[in-house]
Amino acid sequence: MIHPKNLPDGWHFKKIEYISSFIRGGNGFPERYQGKTDGKYPFIKVSDMNHPENWIFIKKSYNFVNDYEVKKLHLTIFEPNTIVFAKVGAALLLNRRRILTEKTVIDNNMMGIAPNKYVDYLFLYYQLLQIDFGIFVQPGALPSVNQNQIENLSISLPQHLNEQRTIATILSSIDNAIDQINQLIEKYQRIKQGLMHDLFCFGIDEHGNFRSEATHRFKDSPLGRIPEEWDCLKIGDIYSDIRTGSTPRRTRPDYFTGNILWVTSGELKYEVVLDTREKITDEAVKDTNLKIYPAGTFAIAIIGLEAEGTLGSCAIIGKEASINQSCVAFPENHRVYTWYFYQYYRYYGKFLIYRYARGTKQQNLNTEVIKSIYIKLPRKDEQIKIAELLNNIDNVISNYRNNALKFQNIKQGLMDDLLSGKVRVNVLIKAEA
Repeated sequence: MIHPKNLPDGWHFKKIEYISSFIRGGNGFPERYQGKTDGKYPFIKVSDMNHPENWIFIKKSYNFVNDYEVKKLHLTIFEPNTIVFAKVGAALLLNRRRILTEKTVIDNNMMGIAPNKYVDYLFLYYQLLQIDFGIFVQPGALPSVNQNQIENLSISLPQHLNEQRTIATILSSIDNAIDQINQLIEKYQRIKQGLMHDLFCFGIDEHGNFRSEATHRFKDSPLGRIPEEWDCLKIGDIYSDIRTGSTPRRTRPDYFTGNILWVTSGELKYEVVLDTREKITDEAVKDTNLKIYPAGTFAIAIIGLEAEGTLGSCAIIGKEASINQSCVAFPENHRVYTWYFYQYYRYYGKFLIYRYARGTKQQNLNTEVIKSIYIKLPRKDEQIKIAELLNNIDNVISNYRNNALKFQNIKQGLMDDLLSGKVRVNVLIKAEA
């Protein structure tokens, strides 16, 4: 945070309580009142901030209430332009802020700040994004902040609203560009999902057309109807050597000073793995009886599959690497094009885990179970066509994500300069005048 002595002319520090008309937590929401899909007032929960359309402004809600519920439950109505955020739990540490677009009720895990006439609501929103609430959470098992803590937060701001609004307009223009890119990403993700269904159910014939039972021959298989040209085989009948890796002894720190990539399940993030957090030595490989897999090997996570971040996770190993015990690797095979298997697992992986994973608290797969799983297998040339189509869409999505990241970096730089007054917008204000 900028030091008061370094504030530019025309700027000052103000506590949140002096630039807000209203700071308050939300209300409890009994389950029997939940589920209404329309009504006079949206009732938002912390989870509603996850909706892609609620990236900055709250536009979508899964629950609504009317005046009857407001009166009966003594609900507080928050006005448009109120900035809301999680005030308790792990969501608090994500430091997400959102802006209400209409009169809204929020649940008791959230808090709202309604700006007064001395601050522009968008400017306040961007300043609040700069503050890490995790720094001053109350001690205890469950992180939380209270109203008094929020009221006593101080932010720097220009005294004139025109300067605040100009800064907010510049930053929101960057956010609009990011939002448009995110919409394109979502569009191509939907396209890919539909394409995967058609490719893995019907495939492409020799003329480049999608098959259908009306125009092509299909047959029964353990996985239902498939094109006549396809096979349906157990993974164990395709791969003769399926194994997990292991962890070299931690009592030998020197084992982890080498240059050999050592892949863990946390590094299988639906992409090509070119580096790993830890690397091991040749001695570690030999003493632990690890296998070195070639570039182009497909790997999946098999332990801790109940976690959303691990459920169905997979990747292509981009360099020679070993793996730990939470992964299983599938090297290039004469019957299976690796990128086909990768895309196939991205589509069916979660379903296969729900069906085959074992365990109560921790969901796992093992090599024997994996060997028993059937997969649909077109001819190799068709596998390549299917994978290339899906890889091309992945490349488009990846390019858009890189562009969004560039804009995010531009935005962060602008926030650092504009919200501290290091770079002034006075010239722009004079030009508009």
